[in-house]
Amino acid sequence: MKIKRSDGKIFNVTEKAYTLVYKPLGFSIVNDDLEEGDHQEVNYKKMKVDQLKILAQEKGIEGSDDMKKDELIEALESEGGE
Repeated sequence: MKIKRSDGKIFNVTEKAYTLVYKPLGFSIVNDDLEEGDHQEVNYKKMKVDQLKILAQEKGIEGSDDMKKDELIEALESEGGE
């Protein structure tokens, strides 16, 4: 699904990630399709550890429950995270 941050940047995320992570941060759902190259990177450093853990678990990153914030960020970025 496509979501939009208050500054207009658009991201591709799963419905679960939207519900648990992005919706509480004030993102809204976008109905139109993203064109190739419109994808924006998420700033993981602004997210809370529990939000990062949800995303890591959703992406199947093993051991994410025991990771610290910096480790989670590195793992998510190496996975090509949203």
